[in-house]
Amino acid sequence: MEHRKLRELTLGGLAAEHDTALQQYFFENDMFRGVVMGRTRILIGNRGSGKSAIFKMLAKKEQAGGTLVEEITPSDYMYDFLKNSRQFDSNAEWARLGAYTASWKYVILVTAMRLLHARHKNLKASPEHANRIKVFLRDNADEHLMSPVDLLVKFLKKFASVSKLTFEGIQFEDKSGQLEKLYKLDHIRHVIPSISELTRHTKVLILFDELDHGWDASDDSRQFIAGLFRAAIQINQQFPGIGVLITIREEIYQNIPELYDDAQKIRDIIEHVRWTPEELKVMIAQRIRHALEILFEKAIRVSTTDSLWEYIFEKDIEASGVSTFKYIVDRTLNRPRELIFFVNECLKAHNMAEKIGRETIEKVERGYSKNRLDDIASEYKFQYAGLREVFETFRMEKLRWTRKDLEEHWLDLVEGAKPCPTAHNWLNEGCPPDKLIEILWNVGFLRVFMKTGCSPRDGEDPNFVGYHQEPTLNIGLFNHFDIHPMFRSHLGIGLSRMVEA
Repeated sequence: MEHRKLRELTLGGLAAEHDTALQQYFFENDMFRGVVMGRTRILIGNRGSGKSAIFKMLAKKEQAGGTLVEEITPSDYMYDFLKNSRQFDSNAEWARLGAYTASWKYVILVTAMRLLHARHKNLKASPEHANRIKVFLRDNADEHLMSPVDLLVKFLKKFASVSKLTFEGIQFEDKSGQLEKLYKLDHIRHVIPSISELTRHTKVLILFDELDHGWDASDDSRQFIAGLFRAAIQINQQFPGIGVLITIREEIYQNIPELYDDAQKIRDIIEHVRWTPEELKVMIAQRIRHALEILFEKAIRVSTTDSLWEYIFEKDIEASGVSTFKYIVDRTLNRPRELIFFVNECLKAHNMAEKIGRETIEKVERGYSKNRLDDIASEYKFQYAGLREVFETFRMEKLRWTRKDLEEHWLDLVEGAKPCPTAHNWLNEGCPPDKLIEILWNVGFLRVFMKTGCSPRDGEDPNFVGYHQEPTLNIGLFNHFDIHPMFRSHLGIGLSRMVEA
């Protein structure tokens, strides 16, 4: 291969919604197969874990098989708009959750009717059912043309119109049973048998993706998602022919206590999106193969993932004995977007004289490390404002930490010896040292030494693992930690990065 051409390679976009070639190299792993088979209805994962890619490919696959698909994306739900058009008093949280749930059920069913009506000529059920839906949409033409969020707000206003605020909180004037009718979706009851009948013959799939856009951790944001979550569960149970699927970011899911009770009951349809290094290697190898075939306009006769990787990368980091793939993937939280970004940056920075090796990887790592530190701080900005300031207090510090070391570091933070003004509130209110250690573990900054009763040895130790590898680990049982390799380069931690690998 002419290595000077490496710069011409690109392994695809970082965001699935903008990656036009995704179908050419998408890796169908067990997570994807679970969604396709209907086992999984709710995907929970961090930024860049591949949730949107799974939904995008699912939509293509289902549409090809005749399923009616609607993808509802961030432009349709704006948390600021909901906050500014608030319908309920903050003391009426229980009422708001029920109203959001009923309103979302209404939005989902109207969306299903729109899809069915658009295909009414091809529907196999009795014409009377298609006609009943047609009449409903005609009689509610304004709703038929509304975006999902506009329709949601309109239905929420119906709840507000039958309620009043008193000094005792919220009470409902419901002399004519208006509230009960709203909760039971009485307005749509007469067409529900038709929806059920039509979807027995024609499957409908409604996908809610990227709920993090505009998320601000407000009460309205939480009720918005909690209501959607409950509505999706209820619709999936009531209508076998309608599939409602949701992706939600891990940190948002953890920030909405209202979801926990529901999750306990439907754990079998929830999938946490996590990748192994082996899966990541297959994913990136398929992208490498596609990029090479596009560049050289011919099939690449390389069969294994290792061979495809080594087509553009040196096998090892010179004399260290650490493979280039392991070195790079160890600097991720096992998220596809991280690996794609790192490799694409290596391709851009390559000197074109040979395969990509130590010099290029080390050059790229500095910028990558800063970008990922910033990204993680941004990812958790609502739970832990000023997290970046906390990260920076570890600059030029040692690589390995005992629990006692971290407790002393915590004391420096809360006493102001290492100032973190933006993080001051949560650091000084209900955040003892053990809690800070847990937070730094959960966000991926710290790794824990798994073996008890002994200390880690010098050099890289495979017994250090991160939250992304062992999310159920009780770290209170462990006393030795290190800084995750992803953050080290930017923070100047470790004098010989390549030797430690």
